[in-house]
Formats: sequence, C-alpha cells, structure tokens
Amino acid sequence: MVSQPGVYWLLNAPFVDIIGLYSNIGEGPGFISGNSIGKKQKDWLTRTLTRINNSRTNNNRNALIVAVHHPPFSNGGHSSSIDMLADMDEACKLAGIMPDVVLAAHAHNYQRFTRDVVFKDKNVQIPYIVAGTGGRGISPVSPGD
Repeated sequence: MVSQPGVYWLLNAPFVDIIGLYSNIGEGPGFISGNSIGKKQKDWLTRTLTRINNSRTNNNRNALIVAVHHPPFSNGGHSSSIDMLADMDEACKLAGIMPDVVLAAHAHNYQRFTRDVVFKDKNVQIPYIVAGTGGRGISPVSPGD
C-alpha cells in the first residue's frame, strides 16, 4: 500500500451517515493530512461534516459514524493516531458537529474507549471502537485504567 490522497467517502443511509476516511500508510500510526499528501482529505472532511450538520433540523438527525483503518485510540497491537485525531477534532470543531461513534481496526484485537468531550458547552461521550480481529493473530491489549 502506498500513500495516496482521495480514498475517502460518505454513505448516506436512512438513519445513519457514515464517513470513511483513508488513513494512508500501512504500519505507522495513520494520518488524514500531511506534507506528503496535502490537506485535501481533511478539507473534504470539514466540508462534509458541515453539510451533515446543516442538514440536521428540528431534531431530525441521522447517527454519524466515522470509520477509519488506523485507530485514533489504541492500547495494544498498534499505537494511537494522535495527529489524525487532532485533524478529525479540528474538522469537527470547524463544522460544529461530533461523531456519535468512531470505528477503527488495524490493531488485531477488540478495544473500546469512551471519550468524554466538552462540545458546544455540553458533555459528550463518544465511543471509539477498535475491531481488528478479522485478520492475522490476536495482539495483546494492555490493562485499561
């Protein structure tokens, strides 16, 4: 797999909007923008999140799922993608919307993190799920705290 821009998408379904991001490199922590690929995907993410936020009216809203290969949070098998998480957070802040859940893989195990975020003066809990158990052997996970 090589680093390539442009492999990202949006799926609108009756009750859910799913954004698929391409986190690029094979083994590193993953990223959605950077010197080698530019900012096209991050800019697209901000525009897409803004359109989704603008489409929400009178409590008529779909769930918002963001799916990406490299995990923003990981405690075993592979490291967290801190720079990618910062890019995602910035896009969400600019668009005025946060995901309801973030799905990832890459680490060959199952992990679930609940992230507490203050957003628009409200406490929001966002589950981050790593479900990378469909590939090679299982990687150990460090005990949670």
